[in-house]
Amino acid sequence: METLTGRDLKSGGLLESLLRLMDSKHHWFWDHLNSPPATRAQLLVHFQQEWEVYVRDFPLFLRRVHDRSA
Repeated sequence: METLTGRDLKSGGLLESLLRLMDSKHHWFWDHLNSPPATRAQLLVHFQQEWEVYVRDFPLFLRRVHDRSA
């Protein structure tokens, strides 16, 4: 997994670094999203879980970015 460095943050490469990191991720549900077996109920559970993780982890992510750039 790629890690962000202070140089990435200071050089304005944060966006590019984040996009590279996201491109390298293979989400376990991706194959289901792109194939017929995914039901509405499965999608609902998946997106609810994703939202919970986003709400839980985003403030921590911002703190780490702020700490590295300070």
